Amino acid sequence: MNQQLKQIDRRLKISGAQWKPENVSQVLKHRCAYLNNTLLKN
Repeated sequence: MNQQLKQIDRRLKISGAQWKPENVSQVLKHRCAYLNNTLLKN
C-alpha cells in the first residue's frame, strides 16, 4: 500500500502534468486525502 501512496504522490507532483477534465475531481480527492492522512481510513 505504501508504494501506491508514493506513486500517487509522485504523479501529482509532476511539473506540467495535464489531467483529463473528467479525472480532475478524483485526482484532487486523492491528493486531499493523502495530504490529510485520511487516504487509508474507511
